[in-house]
Amino acid sequence: MDKVEKKRLIKSLLSGGLTKKQRKDFADLEPIDIEIRKQWDESGNRPVDMEIKEQIWKKVRSQCEGKKENQVPVGLSDNEPFE
Repeated sequence: MDKVEKKRLIKSLLSGGLTKKQRKDFADLEPIDIEIRKQWDESGNRPVDMEIKEQIWKKVRSQCEGKKENQVPVGLSDNEPFE
């Protein structure tokens, strides 16, 4: 794969223009696999940033607000109040 093809693939990936199969093929490329494994290993060694965790929960809450009463987000039950 030449430099132009790699650049085109990266642009398509970032813009959401690749199919599921193309994304899988892209992730299976050796340089990509090495980088993904390296990032995975590095993230496992970092403590959880509570600020980021709170931002994620705020997004989840905002998506759940205004939903019908009978819809329960996956992983939540009546015994676990949603603040």
